[in-house]
Amino acid sequence: MRRVGRSGFPAKNPDSESLQRGLAISWLKLGDLEDRFGEKEKAEDYWRQALAIFEARLAINPLSVQLREDVEHTRRRLGE
Repeated sequence: MRRVGRSGFPAKNPDSESLQRGLAISWLKLGDLEDRFGEKEKAEDYWRQALAIFEARLAINPLSVQLREDVEHTRRRLGE
């Protein structure tokens, strides 16, 4: 049985790769929404936040194919 924290969510390490990746994906989605509404600067801010997380995680786990793909897809959104 999984331990549950006070919030009702499973108690986990906030630095875990899956939680950090989830946060970065949330930033990506927010950026995509802003982009759809024509708010390119706001979109880029969100995408840069996602990229910072992905790059930090990739520095810790440089062999991760998933993280390499995440970095690549995010850079494409930014036109890099």
